[in-house]
Amino acid sequence: MPFKTIAATILLFTSLPSSAGLIYGPTARTQFEGYQATLGDTLQTFDGFAAQTDLRTQISGLTFETTYKRFLPPAGPINQPVHVICSPSNPYSTNCGTVTDLIISGTGTNGGATDGQSRYEVEFATAVLRAGIERIGTASDSLTSFYSGATLLAQHTNTAHTEFVGFVSDAATPITRIEMDALGTCGTTSIVHCVLYSDDLFYGTRQESPPSVPEPATLALFGIGLAGLGFARKKRKSA
Repeated sequence: MPFKTIAATILLFTSLPSSAGLIYGPTARTQFEGYQATLGDTLQTFDGFAAQTDLRTQISGLTFETTYKRFLPPAGPINQPVHVICSPSNPYSTNCGTVTDLIISGTGTNGGATDGQSRYEVEFATAVLRAGIERIGTASDSLTSFYSGATLLAQHTNTAHTEFVGFVSDAATPITRIEMDALGTCGTTSIVHCVLYSDDLFYGTRQESPPSVPEPATLALFGIGLAGLGFARKKRKSA
């Protein structure tokens, strides 16, 4: 086998797939677009829905809901819709005008002075290995959490007003839901707990190819190739 061919084989075997864990920002978006192109991951946009659509049971394989604890009677956890909306500046209208890039938001709750009482989430009917979503809201206020069952895998607070955040997991701890929240209150009276906004949801279940390790026979061939190349050079010099 020619030396060049052996070297190319070694380089191919030592290439690594994308690293697992939490990723965010423009490079994260690009990475998930790559998963969509190469592994067939799903991109769920919300542009095809009418404004104010309740997403709770609209998309096969996904469940959207807002969960919060009501401060005023009757107390207790209340499940509420996640709506498609026109924009942060026009969240309650059914007429989006010329706006075509629709987004989603959960249902806020009135009362109280602490955070964590209102949040919305997307649950996957089949656990996924990768999931990412674009979060829209005040930098340092938009919180995104990834779960495998009851286990928190990772959390991220936006570093920019609009930021893509994703998590790449494995078969041992697949992602079952993404939870969206905000760290502060909004409104001049601070009685409405913000949950902020989201867009473009990516997710996938196909396993990435694991890193390949050179077999002993391949390493032996590589060594023989190097030795043969050295011998040939030495023979030419002797001649």
